[in-house]
Amino acid sequence: MTKTSRIEQEPIKQFSSEQRLAQDNEPVCVVCGKYAEYINSDTNQDICSLECKKINTDLNQKRLEKKRKKNIKNVEHGAMHAYAADNLHAKLTNYQEPESIGSQTKTHIQYMLKAHALEVSGTVIPKPLVTFDQLETILGPTLLRNIESLGWTMATGIQRQAITVGLAGRDLVAASPPKSGKTGAFLIPTLVHCRSLSTWDGDKRRAGPYALIMAPTREICCQIETICQRLALGMKNMRTALLIGGEPFPNQLYRLKKGVQILIGTPGRLLDLVTDHSNLLRLWKVQILVMDEADAMFRSGYGVQVRQILGKIKDDRNRQIMYFSSSLTEDDQILQGLLKRLKSPIEIKCTEA
Repeated sequence: MTKTSRIEQEPIKQFSSEQRLAQDNEPVCVVCGKYAEYINSDTNQDICSLECKKINTDLNQKRLEKKRKKNIKNVEHGAMHAYAADNLHAKLTNYQEPESIGSQTKTHIQYMLKAHALEVSGTVIPKPLVTFDQLETILGPTLLRNIESLGWTMATGIQRQAITVGLAGRDLVAASPPKSGKTGAFLIPTLVHCRSLSTWDGDKRRAGPYALIMAPTREICCQIETICQRLALGMKNMRTALLIGGEPFPNQLYRLKKGVQILIGTPGRLLDLVTDHSNLLRLWKVQILVMDEADAMFRSGYGVQVRQILGKIKDDRNRQIMYFSSSLTEDDQILQGLLKRLKSPIEIKCTEA
């Protein structure tokens, strides 16, 4: 419950009666109209005291519960297939295999997997795609046009299977060589789900973040954000925050305060933010967790930081988790602990770029 533009050096006001009146151009409390000295960490609205925070939070919670019950009831009306996960964004996106994908025979799929050096294991696995335009109805014209603008015509081996698994909301462990298309494999379903969640929240800018993408280096994070922004071009209410070391904290805090849907960052900077600015980072809102180059993160000694970051997130919702790497070192004890978080995961191994 803070204003990020200053460091608080006095006790937070308990009651509205202790707060002064607002002056010209100053924020006003949404409850009583006095000077809004704070931001309610539960609602992101301006308030003047703890008294008004409680009132604002209670009223907002009742409104959200009423809205959620109505929307979830509507979501459940859709026919969910066995390959779909039981999480909110899977229900909202409601991925349905188009006929061109669903009609593939087992023999055809086996030939495709062999041709692209793919090994897939798990239960009730969604069928792979061949071309992106097969998913036109689920991706939408804007995202499909952005995919084509990147020069992506035929899906790569890892993308063929990982994208449909991701769209179904399933947990995923994928290993594939460098430059094999892993970034697109997790960004495309992530953007689709974030759009579904944003629409469900009325496209409120500060309703997220919905997705957290972690990578071991600044360079990889910058590359991910660049591709993400190109894919999201023209998509409503799709904003990213690049959270890496070497960049000014105030700029990153300002970006978070304005509201984003996708967080992209390195473990070190994310741990700093979740420790000192958790009310701005808002990891409890995250529905989708992606770890890119997971093997490199553990080899570089970031495994403990990753575990600390995830330890700050309450395990109180059915999140989707996707681990991507060049070669997973499954003997790593921390990685084994993280893999235990997965629910009915699908594992994909690709040996050719």
